[in-house]
Amino acid sequence: MKKTGLIALFIAVVVLASSLYLLTRNGEKEKVQEESERTYLTVKTIDEDISEISLVNTSGFFGFEKKNGEWMNVFTEYVKTSGNTIYAIESILKETLAVDEIEKDVLSLGKYGLDKPSATVKYVTASGNTGFLKIGNSIVGEKYYFTVDDKNVYTMDVSEAGLFFVGMRAFADMTLINVEIAEFLNVTISKAGEDIVISKKNEAELMEENADALFTYELTSPVKENASPNDVQYLFEAIANTAAAEYDPYADDEACGFTESDAYFAYETKNGSAKFILGNKAEEGYTYIKVDGVKGAYKISDEEISFMDYTAFDVVDKHIALYYYDEISKITIETANEKYELIAGESPSCNGNSIELDAFQEFYRSLISLSYEGNVETETEAVKGAVTITFETAGGKDVTEYVNYDAMNYAVSRNGAMEFTIQKKFVEKILTLVKEL
Repeated sequence: MKKTGLIALFIAVVVLASSLYLLTRNGEKEKVQEESERTYLTVKTIDEDISEISLVNTSGFFGFEKKNGEWMNVFTEYVKTSGNTIYAIESILKETLAVDEIEKDVLSLGKYGLDKPSATVKYVTASGNTGFLKIGNSIVGEKYYFTVDDKNVYTMDVSEAGLFFVGMRAFADMTLINVEIAEFLNVTISKAGEDIVISKKNEAELMEENADALFTYELTSPVKENASPNDVQYLFEAIANTAAAEYDPYADDEACGFTESDAYFAYETKNGSAKFILGNKAEEGYTYIKVDGVKGAYKISDEEISFMDYTAFDVVDKHIALYYYDEISKITIETANEKYELIAGESPSCNGNSIELDAFQEFYRSLISLSYEGNVETETEAVKGAVTITFETAGGKDVTEYVNYDAMNYAVSRNGAMEFTIQKKFVEKILTLVKEL
């Protein structure tokens, strides 16, 4: 193609792009202008105060009464509403505006979805007058059909109609926890008789000049080990952001399954503590939950409490034994038939034979890279392990036993507990490397 042809093609592309931009921009401007210039039809006004409102939508039934000028949620008793949604609904009821008048003296409410409305609001005024507003089908996501008398049909802007489709969170504070994750001193997840406890280390521990001081939190149950910083962060964020979908402050404990429950999560901060008990399934995808010692129940989505599925393996730091090189004075590795005593320091040795410092430190890096790989899923007797590795430091001895578990894995026994596994091949690699020193 000649140069002049390329230039002409380029100009044509620029002109086309500019035209499309202007058309899109003008279209958006026209839509904004249309909305700003839209005139509304007043369908109904209420000159007196509204004292009661009930709302039924796909999320359920919500009842409200006004007490001393404030809207209250009506459960068995009254709980103050949270947020401005109920006041916005009240405002729409007191002056109901329509975008369009669709049909007067309608013969069939069904064609507008008003025979089985998506949302229905009923109200009672201070003088005892009653009324309603029903929301029907949507119109291309911009408007909804509605009626206030079952005779005449109008349309309502989607921004207003959407207020009638909200759930309990719009009317009551469903936030269960109001804590910054840095404030957690400890967190407990308990289920099936096992407690997983993550605790913040004290200031003295965090000031020590050793590898343990790299970890702010530790797993204190079912084993005592450092906790993985990233995994703890994810867990604490999930707990701190826990919010419920519905709330009944006077629900029965036994009916909700709290009295026999052994599942809960809890936390402690310097300003206090809280415990949340899990009950029965409320419905598909939801579970009852309550604050321990407080009457009432929340309904919470199973996604919100998915952290209850965490295991100890999910939060433990995966390094089995982690020390700085200068913390170690001696390492002993034993099997049924062999024993290796390694002296650390500037002039390392193995069973009395000198080793090059670089070679020993390379072996040491491999040794401390041994990591947990999974949970112990079956009962394993605490018998003497196939391999025992002991680190000696100024603080004492750290003994790890690798116990036969299955064809591919050892169970790792530390501090009197076996919760995790490691693949045998990684431990056997260490045995090969120590023989080569």
